[in-house]
Amino acid sequence: MNIEPPEGSAIRVDRDIHTTIYSWDNGKTSILSYLSVVPLVVFLGFWLMGEISATRALMKEDMPLFGRLFMIFWLGGWTIGGVMIMYSIYNIVKPLKPASLKLSTGSIRYETGTEPFNFFMWDYRRRKEFSGFFKRSRNKVYDVKSSNIQNLQLERVGERQRLSFDYRVQRIEIGKSLTEPEREWLLDILKEHIGIGSK
Repeated sequence: MNIEPPEGSAIRVDRDIHTTIYSWDNGKTSILSYLSVVPLVVFLGFWLMGEISATRALMKEDMPLFGRLFMIFWLGGWTIGGVMIMYSIYNIVKPLKPASLKLSTGSIRYETGTEPFNFFMWDYRRRKEFSGFFKRSRNKVYDVKSSNIQNLQLERVGERQRLSFDYRVQRIEIGKSLTEPEREWLLDILKEHIGIGSK
């Protein structure tokens, strides 16, 4: 088995006496996505003006009860919307964390890393792209004993290839952004590590 990644691979390898760490990037944020921050920042300017105006209106003692209740309801929604915009900007501009797979004696530590979100690269067929934006912006970490890994497999799911294993009630996918030769090589590495050999 070749312990080095395929030639031209994006996988980086860092070895020491006790562990081996494989890491790779999950893509890059597009220039258009960075440009999309500009109108969001402009909106925040109007959002801040709305916050100030609504707060001043609420401070007036002569405001009718119905108007006050409506303004409180409106201000709550307006505030939540602004916070979501700020959180979106933060997730677009922050540095992406690479995925990593750390193999130690008897254990595996897998970090999913974070994925970029490109506003201008989704359509109806990829409508879940936006709904899953905040989920993919978080780095998930799995610490698994090698003996607890079940159903390590490389399979076809629709038009793409998936490398995954089962841990408890979860199916954990590895290397979604990698190429097929890279996943095939990584499968052999994992099989060797957990002691089931390679095909």
